[in-house]
Parts: sequence; structure tokens; C-alpha cells
Amino acid sequence: MTDKSIYRQPARPEDPDAEYLTVQETAWIMRCSVNTIRRRLLALKRGGTLGRRILVSRADRQALYAAAVSNRRQQVLKRPPEATPVHP
Repeated sequence: MTDKSIYRQPARPEDPDAEYLTVQETAWIMRCSVNTIRRRLLALKRGGTLGRRILVSRADRQALYAAAVSNRRQQVLKRPPEATPVHP
């Protein structure tokens, strides 16, 4: 039986600007977990099917990055305003 934990670990790509990268290499570039990349690909309706090796194209990586940035902006905007101290 093979050890499948390598599929859950981000891996440094040989060429970060290659046309296609694996999910593990994409996770290493975007500094997040492999599961995060897989979830985002499913949310964007991109990527492969279950049981197949998933390669992420350069265009898909740009879409992932744009979605992550917009999600981050929404989280910042949803934060409640900090309470201002009341001075007597």
C-alpha cells in the first residue's frame, strides 16, 4: 500500500510559471493547504474529477488568486468597527 500523505502536502514546483501545475504545487505557490485549493477549485467549478490527477492551468491559478483576494476583502469589510474609547 502506498503512502498517500504526499498528496496532502504542498510541494515546491520546478517551474512556478509553468502552464500547468499540480494541486500540491499550486498550494505551495499560494501558501495554503492542498484541501483549500481543492475546495476553491470546486467552488469555481474548475479542476478535474474525483480519482484523477488534478492539474491547475495558469488561468485557473489566476482565478483562484482573484477569488482569494476578493474573499479577503469581503472578510475585512464584514469586520465590526472597533469600539472607540469613551473619554469623560
